[in-house]
Amino acid sequence: MSIFANEIMKNKVVLVTGGATGIGKGIANLFGQHGAKVMIASRKEQALVSAVNDLKQAAIDADYCVCDIRDPAAVEQLMEVVSARFGGLDILVNNAAGNFPAAIDQLSPNGFKTVVDIDLNGTFNMTKAAFEHFFNSAGGNIINITAPFAGWGVAYQAHAAAAKAGIDSLTRSCAVEWRHEAYGSTPSRLGRLAIPRD
Repeated sequence: MSIFANEIMKNKVVLVTGGATGIGKGIANLFGQHGAKVMIASRKEQALVSAVNDLKQAAIDADYCVCDIRDPAAVEQLMEVVSARFGGLDILVNNAAGNFPAAIDQLSPNGFKTVVDIDLNGTFNMTKAAFEHFFNSAGGNIINITAPFAGWGVAYQAHAAAAKAGIDSLTRSCAVEWRHEAYGSTPSRLGRLAIPRD
């Protein structure tokens, strides 16, 4: 049951990174249940196929694209797939993330870098590409999934905390740079940036 009208997202196109499992799959399903066309992206095709099958069984117009958001070239290809399949993009949900508990003195440089690359750099790659391909000319919305780590320390989460704090700052910076086209807010650490149509 939802508080929103069944077709409130009718004809909207939503792209969810990390959309094959967990929170991302739930977000994709919720948008789809309200009429959106949904593209999900992840690195694991088997999980994507399973998720799209589930979405289609719920009568959602859904598709997938294998994409490593750490790779700008792969992100560019994803934007082309979205354009070819759905003709545009209205909402980007930057949900993809990597995490594992690790004490700082046990955290390898590669482990730290991997999480920052997925969470922060991936969010940057997706945000920049979506703006350039779609939102700069047609408007749209960006939702950045983050966590309340910027204000205080978190044990065993130095890598994720650094990345999520970076996402918070990136969201605010986008709002400032795009202030003539956009406004921004960060309710409950769910960073949202809206870019109105001309």
